[in-house]
Amino acid sequence: MKNFGVYQNFDWGSLDDFKNKNLIYGWNYSGKTTISKLFQILEYRYKNICFPRAEFEIAEGREGLPTKIFTQDTINTFPFTVKVFNSEYFNKA
Repeated sequence: MKNFGVYQNFDWGSLDDFKNKNLIYGWNYSGKTTISKLFQILEYRYKNICFPRAEFEIAEGREGLPTKIFTQDTINTFPFTVKVFNSEYFNKA
């Protein structure tokens, strides 16, 4: 991620890959809500309206198959279902 809120140049690096269900937690103002906005982009398949200059790449790889890369320009083809339960989700209710 680049220019994505507090994530100016974030690389996943050695963090574990996501599983079927994931819980993100941390200190206040550590970037949890910001990263959840990336997942909302995956959920709703729209370009980032919160950080219009942001760039991101998401690599989806399965054993034995070539890796597919999704960006802010190809997010509408992301093949997985994502659901975000953050404060914005609860404020809509």
